[in-house]
Amino acid sequence: MSTPSAGKDQIVKRWIVFLIGVFLMGTAIALGIKAGIGVSPMSSISNLGFILSNEKISVGTWSFLVNLAFFILEFIIAPKTFRPVKIVSQLVPTFICSVFIDINMALVGGVNPESYPAKIVVLLISCMVFGLSLALMVSADATLQPSEAFISVVADRTGKEWGNIRTVVDVSLVIIAAVVSLVVLHKFTTVREGTIVAAILNGQFCRIFGKATDKIFVKKGEVVAA
Repeated sequence: MSTPSAGKDQIVKRWIVFLIGVFLMGTAIALGIKAGIGVSPMSSISNLGFILSNEKISVGTWSFLVNLAFFILEFIIAPKTFRPVKIVSQLVPTFICSVFIDINMALVGGVNPESYPAKIVVLLISCMVFGLSLALMVSADATLQPSEAFISVVADRTGKEWGNIRTVVDVSLVIIAAVVSLVVLHKFTTVREGTIVAAILNGQFCRIFGKATDKIFVKKGEVVAA
């Protein structure tokens, strides 16, 4: 029989694992930017904002603003799903993630790959860390990021699969970032070959690491499905 303290311990454990995942996501985003050959679709807008602001507004701040936009859109599409507690459960972790991104941007400040092979290596490390961060956050199942919550709402309203909606959102963000980059900077910046690589590998690494991270919350005697 589980005790109330055991239940609280599980909640604390899930939030600790979730926050570790959030920190590692910040690491992955920072490394992806330092690779310099394109960032993941979900980071494309925030990184473009960072560039357009001449690096005066941090990547973390832009990331928070993008997620805030998703948060607002979530309740424009499904206003009945709004609950005041979601301001805390979604925006507070998002703010923490934004801070972690800026901290990691400082931590990897000395990472400046010059050769193309070196850029590829940094990008691959970024994808691995991103996949691990996603796996930890999914396994923890503590809360949803605003972007994920928005996708879930759209999936519920349209009856479409979550993964298909995620693809549509990712493609839309990439198109917006590419068009704005071409119009304003007359070149591709955040959207390059690395964007395609990240879009493919992030999910695959999440799937691979997920087999291990799911075991963190398995009770003694339970079996994890393969």
